[in-house]
Amino acid sequence: MDEVKDSGDYFPRMCWGSLFNLMLGAAKPRANGNDRIHSKPGKVTNPNLVRSLVAVLDPKYKINETSFSQFVSSFRKCEDVKPYNLPFDDPDFVSRTHKNVTADAATYIDTANRMKDYVEEYLLSDSDNHMSILASRIIGTVDKDETINWDGEVEDVFYVDPKHPDGLTKRQLVDEKHFSMPCLLLGMWEYVIRKQKGYTVGADTFDHWHKEAGSNQSRELKDKIDVDDDNDRGISTDNEVPIVPEKSEDTEAAKIQKQEPVEPSESAETDNNEHADTVTNAASDADDAEAEVIDEKDAKSSNSGKTIDNRKTIITDKYFEVAGNYVNIENFNGTL
Repeated sequence: MDEVKDSGDYFPRMCWGSLFNLMLGAAKPRANGNDRIHSKPGKVTNPNLVRSLVAVLDPKYKINETSFSQFVSSFRKCEDVKPYNLPFDDPDFVSRTHKNVTADAATYIDTANRMKDYVEEYLLSDSDNHMSILASRIIGTVDKDETINWDGEVEDVFYVDPKHPDGLTKRQLVDEKHFSMPCLLLGMWEYVIRKQKGYTVGADTFDHWHKEAGSNQSRELKDKIDVDDDNDRGISTDNEVPIVPEKSEDTEAAKIQKQEPVEPSESAETDNNEHADTVTNAASDADDAEAEVIDEKDAKSSNSGKTIDNRKTIITDKYFEVAGNYVNIENFNGTL
C-alpha cells in the first residue's frame, strides 16, 4: 500500500484536476496503445473522457482539437499551460453549465441523463464498490478542503441532489449517505467550474495522490490517498436520475400565497381605517347632496352588486358604491 504524504500546510483541494483524477480512478480499462494515439470515439482515453464531459455539461461548446491531447495531460496534472485549449475558464461555458444544472426541471433532467450515459460509457458503473469509493473520495476531498466554507457561502453550494434545488452546504453534503452518481458528478463539476480560479489549484494534490512515474509511464493514482478514511463513510450510490419536481415560479403572487397570515397591528388598522375614511369622504364629496343613506340589511341582501339610479356613490355605515356596484368597506383593498 502506498504511503500517504503529509505536510503541515498541505490539504487536498477540490478542483478540476482533482475531480477528474478521482474519476480516472474509477474508469473502465483504458484503450490499447493504437486507440489511445488516435483517441477513437467511445474508447476510454483521457482525451475522450474530457471531450465527452464537455459535451455533457454544455452541448453547444465546440472544442478546439488543436493539440487537445497535450492540453488534457496538463489539465490532469494541474499545470499552468497557456493558451489553455479547454473551456473550464470560459465565462460562457461556466454560465451555460450553471444554467443547465440549476434551471428548470426539464433542462436538468436532460443534462443529468447525459451524465448518466457518460457514467455508463466510461466508468465502472456496474460496480457498486467502485462507485461508492468514488463518491466517498469526492466527499472526503470536499470535507478536507479547508478553503470550502462549511455553512454555505453563496459560492460554496453544491447542486448534487435535485430534491434540494437550492443546493447543499458543505456540512449537509458530508452528512449525506446516498447519492445518484450522475447527479453527484454533475453537481460537483458545476461547483469546480464555477468556483475555481487559476489552473494550478490542485498541483500539490496531484503530487500527493499519484505514484512516481515509471519509465515511459504516466503517474498513476495511488491505491490509498489521503481522503480515504480509515472508517468507511457508509456511502451508497445508484446510477438513476431521480424524478425532479418542477420549480414553482418565484412570482409575487406565489410569495404572497406562501406567506403565513399576519394579524394586523394597531397602527396598520389605524392606517386602513384612515384610508377607508379618506375614500368614503372623497366619494361623499363627489356625490354631494346626491348621497343617500339606505338600509344596510337591504343593501347587503338585495342590492349588493347592483346599480341604483346610476349614482356614482351611495354610502352606508359599511357599504359604498363605486361604478354602480356596492363594496363592503371591511373587504376594501384600496383599489378603485
